[in-house]
Amino acid sequence: MNKLTWTIPLLVAAAILGELISDALGYQIEWTAVGICLTAIIAVWQLRQDSAQKAADRELETKRDILFEGVRGMTQAMQAFASLPNMGIDFSETMKHFQSGMTAINVATSVASLPAAKAGKEFIDKLGPLFMRGMKIRMDLDRVQEDDDTSVAENHRVLVAHCLDNTLDLGKAMLRAIAAVRTDVGIAKESEAEFLAVVYPNEALVRGVINEVLGRQ
Repeated sequence: MNKLTWTIPLLVAAAILGELISDALGYQIEWTAVGICLTAIIAVWQLRQDSAQKAADRELETKRDILFEGVRGMTQAMQAFASLPNMGIDFSETMKHFQSGMTAINVATSVASLPAAKAGKEFIDKLGPLFMRGMKIRMDLDRVQEDDDTSVAENHRVLVAHCLDNTLDLGKAMLRAIAAVRTDVGIAKESEAEFLAVVYPNEALVRGVINEVLGRQ
């Protein structure tokens, strides 16, 4: 029950009590003036309540925007990692997208709940080192290409395997963070476990395809 709900009955009770007291003292209360005053008090109270609610709504909307931007940042960082083997994409562009995505995740952590912040950190802790290792292989590849070395194909295969082999674990870490964000913004109607059971990929199927692409079968 909000404050306005119980304030109105109190004002009415006060008015009735005032009527009884005025009768006892032998003078009349100007009820038109009292009514105007009561209306003004209620109006001011309601404006304050509305203002507080609007401020809370704006704060929640801002938090949602930042958290959703963090989710987009995770997707962007994942895409940057996956694009490392694509020699048609300049490495400086890949690095720029990765850094932009990681920045969005870190900003989102500043407004996230503890569970969401923890899930975001777990994603960063997984992706960061993997990207750095992939970056090293990619930089070696770029250098080798310039020297026209015959080991280009093998280095490229190693980089592709590095990215594909880690896709599932990274994807699952990202989905856990998304589940936490859904709870933070109030759109989750189910438990985190139920959500993850629906969105988790078929691991056996995906790993089978990865092994096939890498020639392991």
